Amino acid sequence: EYCSNINSALGNCNQDETLFFNTLTDPNTRMFSQGNRNRFGASVRGGNESIRYFVSGQYEDEQGTVDYNTQEKINLRANLDAALAETVDLSVSVGYTDGDLGQNSNDNSIFSPIIQGLIGEPDLVPADPDIEGPTPENYGFGFNLNQLSNYITVQETDRFTTAANLRWRPTSWLSFNANGGLDLTSLHDNNGVQPGELPISVAWASGFRQSQRATRTNYTAIASGVATFSLTDDIVSTTTVGTQYTEENNRNTYCYGASMVPGTFSCGTTAALFDVDEDFFQVKTLGIYAQQEFGWRDRIFVGGSIRGDNTSTFGTNLGFQYFPSANLSWVVSEESFLEGVDFLSTLRVRTAWGQSGLRPGFRDAVTLFAPTTVAIDGGDVPGVALSVTGNDELKQETTTEWEIGFDAGFFSNRLSAEFTYFDRSSADALISRNLPGSLGLTTSVFQNLGSIKNSGTELSLRLDVVQTETFGMNIGFNNTQISNEISELGEGIEDIIFNRGQQRHAEGYTAGGFWQAPVTWNDADGNGQLDLSEVNVADESVFIGPAIPTWQRSLFADFRLFDFITISTLVEGRGGHYSATDSEAFRCGRRTTRGCAAVGDPEASLQEQAAYIADRFGGATGNNSSYGYIQSADFWRWRELSVTFDMPRAISNSVAALEGLRITVAGRNLGLLTDFGGLDPETVEGGGNANFSQSEFNTQPPVRMFMIRLDYNF
Repeated sequence: EYCSNINSALGNCNQDETLFFNTLTDPNTRMFSQGNRNRFGASVRGGNESIRYFVSGQYEDEQGTVDYNTQEKINLRANLDAALAETVDLSVSVGYTDGDLGQNSNDNSIFSPIIQGLIGEPDLVPADPDIEGPTPENYGFGFNLNQLSNYITVQETDRFTTAANLRWRPTSWLSFNANGGLDLTSLHDNNGVQPGELPISVAWASGFRQSQRATRTNYTAIASGVATFSLTDDIVSTTTVGTQYTEENNRNTYCYGASMVPGTFSCGTTAALFDVDEDFFQVKTLGIYAQQEFGWRDRIFVGGSIRGDNTSTFGTNLGFQYFPSANLSWVVSEESFLEGVDFLSTLRVRTAWGQSGLRPGFRDAVTLFAPTTVAIDGGDVPGVALSVTGNDELKQETTTEWEIGFDAGFFSNRLSAEFTYFDRSSADALISRNLPGSLGLTTSVFQNLGSIKNSGTELSLRLDVVQTETFGMNIGFNNTQISNEISELGEGIEDIIFNRGQQRHAEGYTAGGFWQAPVTWNDADGNGQLDLSEVNVADESVFIGPAIPTWQRSLFADFRLFDFITISTLVEGRGGHYSATDSEAFRCGRRTTRGCAAVGDPEASLQEQAAYIADRFGGATGNNSSYGYIQSADFWRWRELSVTFDMPRAISNSVAALEGLRITVAGRNLGLLTDFGGLDPETVEGGGNANFSQSEFNTQPPVRMFMIRLDYNF
């Protein structure tokens, strides 16, 4: 009989054996395997002084760490550069991509391979008495790998891009540029299961089909003119004026149906729960801009610009919005008073100020209704229900930024440094705000709420350590420090709480910071196991820490051995922020779980047990808190190491067929240093951090990859 840690602590039962089993590594039940990627490509370039061409093609075939997570892709590209006249140049590029992607479920899905293993149980009896050891019944939701391989979301992609650039230089001081481009993408996202292949509900046991086709067409046109001439012997003027037009079109059709005819794979062969939808949106943006810069003796440069944008975001009529900017730089190293400073090679100081805008999303300002069926005495009739709560007072978010910095070179530029301090504030920030259910509306609405401030520094250092005929070495370091704060949330606006109640936007604190009630514990009887009475949860939530990293750093190095071996490596880190380990919270919080150490392992730490009790039961006070599942997400990751072998000149000079041969051996995601207790400190549920959300919830971490690449140029 199963005896949990809590029941053992209360003396309700005795634990005499602990069973351990890892469904992710055992050959009988593991969901993951070693993936592989093959990529082949070829390119040709040539031409003469009047016309040049480049043509390339690439084929890629990949199988991920889940067997049915696959990708096949073909990329084709062609570029043409032509001199139409002495003063006229034309460049044309064309690209085409054909891709087929098979995706496994991830994150918050009962069909996720990760979730199957993490909430598996160690003590289920094998279905076949002749099989020794664990079987697929150990999976959390009972689906084995073969069953899950039937539930694949397939994305078929056809993408065509083309662009043209025409340059005309009528005089030595005047030039014109015209650019036009088209990006046409056709997507087909679809999945489905044949009857009887994935039994979970009556509808799905009879099969289902889901299909969405989308066509996205983006047009871009840019025209500009640049005039550069000398006002005096010392002052050069550069004037730029231009305009930009973009148009985004998106058309989608969707269908869903259950109870599918066996052997078919179409919404038209389903007989139940049928759903169909079609939507279209179009956003047009027209921009105009002008920029003026003056240069004095190639030492001091001062400039200013203004840009105006007007967009057709549905539901708002903002008209043209204008954004000014200004900049100033001074090449100090050109001044005579620094002539005696031998160690200083170059020094430029700079400062800039400017504004930019973020428009509301398409239809964010509009209240939308969805069709529904209403039952009346005479039968079912069509009706509508509120789907999206709009805000017709939405306006753009305006960001104002000021920065100051310098670029410097020392010791004949063997050491280079770049430094920038920036201060950025966003007014009328576009934030999704929760709505109380008493309003009878939807759960959220976009509003322009107060202001957010970001400030920090960026530092980049690069050192050319040594260069000889047989050995060369370069090292570099980048560091970014960021401070974020909601300066003002808005009059009458309470804290905005989201992400399972763990994060909030609160005035005077970092945006999306983590808040929870603190948890304490006291193992009064010293038996190493906690019951509910020994865990206390505070009455009010406190600020734990930011969700946004406060620092980002990277270290890189390049080594050259002789003239044919190059070694490069990169290490990156982020920190100062927190993330929620929701995978473990979910794993421990399931009522039927036996696979969580905090629940059933007598060797689990008191901290693990307290986190589980507070989150699941609320401790002695019943005030639930996920405080113990919010952890520091600081990490350092060894991103890449590559070794490249170029054919030595002594060999290539004697064997012509080997000239231009290069072999690269590389590894990516080679190591991780962190105290984070979740799956990976860099993963974010859903693949992104929309609205500042920061947590991992059964999210697949980055894969480790080893690569061999062969390049042959002739």
